[in-house]
Amino acid sequence: MKARILQLIAFLLSFFKSPPRDDQGIMFKATFVTMGYIASCDQLLQKCELLYLKEVQGYLNLNKEKIEESTHYFEQGVEGILDLESTLRSFKEEADASLIQLFLSFQLKMIYADGHLDQEEYGLIYDIYNFLGVSDTDYARIHRETWTHCHFEEKRKVEFTTFKKPSNPKQETSPLHLAYSTLGVESTVTRQGLKKAYRKLLKENHPDKLIARGLPEEMIKLAEEKVGKIYDAYHLIQTLMKSNLTV
Repeated sequence: MKARILQLIAFLLSFFKSPPRDDQGIMFKATFVTMGYIASCDQLLQKCELLYLKEVQGYLNLNKEKIEESTHYFEQGVEGILDLESTLRSFKEEADASLIQLFLSFQLKMIYADGHLDQEEYGLIYDIYNFLGVSDTDYARIHRETWTHCHFEEKRKVEFTTFKKPSNPKQETSPLHLAYSTLGVESTVTRQGLKKAYRKLLKENHPDKLIARGLPEEMIKLAEEKVGKIYDAYHLIQTLMKSNLTV
């Protein structure tokens, strides 16, 4: 079912693709420039961070021209050639909350490329999300969701070394905890509350709407993946509710 939904989304998008707009270029630029700043904030560009850059480029299926462009932006961020504040300001003027959340998720994955969040990285990401107008509560949710996905999927050996280390790592990385984190709900959520959160997230993260708001078409796979995770999370919790299982 999930695969068919994603195929349908991709099929429909093929009919509505439009030439890249300035706001789409702004997000593309801001994403890779900021990744460069994060990679170099500890004064040492590590191999795992370069590998993550290539992983992102491959994941987005960028063509040769876009790979060169994204690498150029990344290197300018590493060298500090482009001003981070002005880059973020341009992005902030064009982006809405959904795009900013996707953007922060990308940056947090770059931070965890080496397996942990150190003091310099924490300071930088704190400044970034505050500058973009993200509340501490929303950032904590994005951070928790991103870290949980990184850890659960075992793409890297992630050690959660922030100031709020989970007391029960097994619980934090269980499929059910991941589902609750994805939907931004508590384990005590009602069926009505669950459905409301699910529909709200689907509406906010629909690929068509994100592209209209400035998501670069090169990053459409992110939107499709997000929709898939929302769908899986909802149906996992819904199935448990229907089965009257106690977790």
